[in-house]
Amino acid sequence: MRTTALRPLHGLGFPLTTPHPRLKLWKTADSDTPTTSKSLTWEILRIAGPLSLSVGCFSLAMFIDRLMLFRFDPQAASASLAAGNVYWTIACLPVAAVGFANTLVAQRFGAARHTEIGPVVWQTIWMMIVCLPVFFLSAVFATPLFEWLGHSEELVIQEVRYFRILMTVPPALMIEAGLFAFFAGRGRTGSILAVNVCTCLANILLDWLLIFGPGVFPRLGVEGAAWATSVSMWLRTGLFAWSVWRVSRSENYGARNFRPQWPILRQLTVQGTSLGLHQAVRAFVMSAFVIQIGRIGEQGLQATTVILSWYQLAAMPLIGLGTATSVLIGQAMNDRRKSRRGIATSSIRLALAYTAVGGCLLIVFPGFVLGIFAEPSQLGRQLLIVFQPLTWLGAGYLVLEAMNQVLSGILKGISKVHLQLTSLIVATGLSMFLYVGMGNLRGHSVWLWSLLLFWSLAQFAIAAAHLVLGRSPQPSSQTREESLQKAA
Repeated sequence: MRTTALRPLHGLGFPLTTPHPRLKLWKTADSDTPTTSKSLTWEILRIAGPLSLSVGCFSLAMFIDRLMLFRFDPQAASASLAAGNVYWTIACLPVAAVGFANTLVAQRFGAARHTEIGPVVWQTIWMMIVCLPVFFLSAVFATPLFEWLGHSEELVIQEVRYFRILMTVPPALMIEAGLFAFFAGRGRTGSILAVNVCTCLANILLDWLLIFGPGVFPRLGVEGAAWATSVSMWLRTGLFAWSVWRVSRSENYGARNFRPQWPILRQLTVQGTSLGLHQAVRAFVMSAFVIQIGRIGEQGLQATTVILSWYQLAAMPLIGLGTATSVLIGQAMNDRRKSRRGIATSSIRLALAYTAVGGCLLIVFPGFVLGIFAEPSQLGRQLLIVFQPLTWLGAGYLVLEAMNQVLSGILKGISKVHLQLTSLIVATGLSMFLYVGMGNLRGHSVWLWSLLLFWSLAQFAIAAAHLVLGRSPQPSSQTREESLQKAA
């Protein structure tokens, strides 16, 4: 059998060998059953398909939100982007922390310990209650916060209005993270898809009614967009809670065990906080990037708003792919029937194939992408000149973030999210060093976008190096076979 290097998969616990290309079946180091690349791809798509649609519904709602705001008033769209980044900088730490419940549910499901799933969901609610004062105080002190950013007075007024309403969303997201994990961690994505499609449609309808104010509805502009997001997110949480209640009536997942459980809370706090800090640092960097672009000029900020909104739309399937990767890797940690190496390789191939298409569309048809967000009469010649060179950098950013999304799913699945945080901190430190040394180049949007591209590339390179040099992960608890033997 021919032996070749397979470095990116070594940290997942596999030998650095690949089978001869003419052999379609082989056994991996963590699987006792033959596995085909095609079957693994379909298994990923079976879970990632509905997740891409459901998890991406939030991105689609934000895309429609910004699209309508851009047509209502380009300044309102810019205000929503800046305020939205600051909002996520504050909310992402607790929201991402409880998101680690997805991995905990997947690992328990893979080990056939179903009655331990319900308590994981309840711990996310307890953590939400603890975080409520932070969200309230952030809304109270919104005005001095946005005045400190140095934006124009009119822009600050719209940013504050949007931000204060949006701060009603994080409690719903924290509760929904646990409810989402109940279905996603078990690989049951049908209910997730149904709930998210319903709430996405509700958000789009509310956006139209509350932004433009047709008929008897008020014309609220940027405030209407924020209220549409808030109402739809709480509606989604309610529908998820109802779905969990229905399933718990017929199957025993320990849903009535609502008491605080310190071992689970400790896992969410330690692992989840690393994940949350990772999201917080990313959100901070993106906020600083957008703020600096805004200081250069309105044209650069509008062009950046269009590219990042396009990225959010194009990244919808990648969000589902990353979630599916973490779920399957997490289940495979305690279930020897599944191949971690095959899951990782298939996910990377799918991500590269998809982002190649999305990046080419941005580069080849920049006028079409820009025209989606603004009427032809609103497109000045200067905006077109600023937008054109940024499309290449935006396409590169899409590809690199796709790789980071897959690596994020792998690291979450094997409970090594601290490596994610390490790679981000090092990449951010290097980028800050370069930013200080840029001098006058900091006043050009192309150079700032190039720095953002370097930041994303550095994260990918460092995280990949961790997988190459890392030790093989061990089962987080007793395996599926041990659990079934104990039950028998």
